[in-house]
Amino acid sequence: MRTTTKLSSLTGKVVTGGLVNAGRAVNFEVDSDIPGITWKGGSISTSLDASKDKNDVYSIKLLKGEKVKATLTGDSGTDFDLYLYNDTTKTVNSSNGIVAHSEITNSSKESFTFTAPKTGTYYLNAHAFSGAGKYTLSVTEGIGAGTYENTSKYFGYEGTWNKISDGSASASSYTSTNQTGTTVKIVFNGTGISYKAIKNDKQGIVKVTLDGKSANYSLHAATPKYKEEIFSKTGLTAGKHVLSIEWTGQADPVARKTSTEVNVDSISVLK
Repeated sequence: MRTTTKLSSLTGKVVTGGLVNAGRAVNFEVDSDIPGITWKGGSISTSLDASKDKNDVYSIKLLKGEKVKATLTGDSGTDFDLYLYNDTTKTVNSSNGIVAHSEITNSSKESFTFTAPKTGTYYLNAHAFSGAGKYTLSVTEGIGAGTYENTSKYFGYEGTWNKISDGSASASSYTSTNQTGTTVKIVFNGTGISYKAIKNDKQGIVKVTLDGKSANYSLHAATPKYKEEIFSKTGLTAGKHVLSIEWTGQADPVARKTSTEVNVDSISVLK
């Protein structure tokens, strides 16, 4: 539910900017403002009414680098809009904190794609600008099928990672770290995943976690080896999955104890 007074200062920025009319906001519903209800994934079908139930708000947790596509389709004759607010937002009764939106005039066919700049809780807002009727909101989380290089914006690097130029690597570079607390997480939407890296005498043990299940793998080799598949998994249930690659500080038993680097060359996602 949204009860607002239009602000001229917001004209041309977002259609729905306004101030809360506290005197009219007595029939507040749980999903009418932040924190809303938790997004369960997939899609949801429900209704909005511009005269008495203007807002449905859904909280969604996104990881750094996570790609999300949201699509809303509403009944003919309605004008529903779609917004995404960041984790600092206190209310959807203002344009403050909007990081993505779709508000086509006289339409309830809205869609946007967003990549999270940091890990946090974001808020999806389906808003009835005019009319009343049903709508379906669908959200796809994660990158789709394809090969992604180490510099991809969809890789959520945490800690200090360095880009290493090397003509033998995929796309002529790879990303390396030798620091405590360094990880990279990739959210993908598919049925399989492959992680490739460089092997050489400076590399150590990397921890790979897929959907909460972890195992360690050695990246050590006496002579350099490129585009080596370190981890792969197929036959996953179609949908959202999370791959994590983590520095362990451990060396391969046959290597010097200082050989503890880990790296990322590329990631491939299967449809």
